[in-house]
Amino acid sequence: MILLVNDDGNDAPGFRALYRALRKETGLPVLAVAPALERSGMSHAISVDRHLTVTHRSAPGFFGFAVDGTPTD
Repeated sequence: MILLVNDDGNDAPGFRALYRALRKETGLPVLAVAPALERSGMSHAISVDRHLTVTHRSAPGFFGFAVDGTPTD
């Protein structure tokens, strides 16, 4: 299994393109987890004052999880 993460958000076109390419080229399952929104430049920030929510995101050829937090979360 390949874990695919980023800080540009779950809906970033490049993130989804890389997900599809990894699935196609390797034949391995890919677990995509990224912030719900674009969070570039926040790689050292953590959420300590609230609960995090995780939701699934799916589209044709893509399934992943969006975390309502920072990339570190």
